[in-house]
Amino acid sequence: MSLADLRVTYADLLNKDVALDSRIRCLYVLKENDKSPLGAAILAEAVDTTDSVLLQHELVYNIGQFRFVESILRLREIVERESYDVVTRHEALEALGAIAEDNVLPFLYEYAAKDGPVGNCAPLRESAVLAICRIEMKQRDGEKAVGNPENCQYVSVDPSPAFDDALPLDVLETILTTGTHATATAPTVVPAALSGDDDDAAIIWNRYRAMFTLRNLGSKEAAVILGKALRSDASSCLFRHEIAFVLGQMEHPASEPYLAEALADEKEHSMVRHEAAEAIGALPEKHSFDFLQKYAPSPRKRISP
Repeated sequence: MSLADLRVTYADLLNKDVALDSRIRCLYVLKENDKSPLGAAILAEAVDTTDSVLLQHELVYNIGQFRFVESILRLREIVERESYDVVTRHEALEALGAIAEDNVLPFLYEYAAKDGPVGNCAPLRESAVLAICRIEMKQRDGEKAVGNPENCQYVSVDPSPAFDDALPLDVLETILTTGTHATATAPTVVPAALSGDDDDAAIIWNRYRAMFTLRNLGSKEAAVILGKALRSDASSCLFRHEIAFVLGQMEHPASEPYLAEALADEKEHSMVRHEAAEAIGALPEKHSFDFLQKYAPSPRKRISP
């Protein structure tokens, strides 16, 4: 189908007057049936048809999951435009890391710099750092190194791979919370240009790798470790929002109290509370629906469903 045909097929997604839930359903119909460069172009068009940060960030996330190089220019535009919410711009940076083309590295290095365009915005700087680490790991070790293991139940393109080594739970928990561990055998792989005296890049990269390793384990113990980190971390709202996301992927009942606490915490960043709400919605417990109903009329658009 042509782009014009797709605009007709997915008219609800592009129509600002259609209800949000209907537009999101239409997005996932497109994802299922038209995963192509033109399908990604429809997602990109839809970004400017809404002021819902929830819908914008979902659109941009899925552009990254499609992984078409034709989307790179539009993603760069989203990163650069300060009128977009930080969450939407973060998703654009993460999407560039998912597509993983070498030619975006200079752009990403600019945004990873503490004296760069977003030096004071930690979520964007950290997103750029993670994207750089992923692309350079792919350059060095190949596509398989940054993908999910063959026996992994998850099909998402993640901002970092899990660790290759079978690390004990206590070691993974330490890496998750601190970014380092003396006995960790899995190497830290951070580009030299991000290293030097500043080890922030190594820390966030290692923490993400531990996070996805725990997700892949899928056990109650892993869910509890992630849940505790969700509530104890005070260093990175980006990191906490990703924990909430992977807990939603895991759908383990043991995560519910931690997710509920994060959602109820009005001092928590809205990007974290939004992911916590989505994760609770994925849980099998029937009473989760009643809990979420309390937040449906939230004036903070990222939280309300």
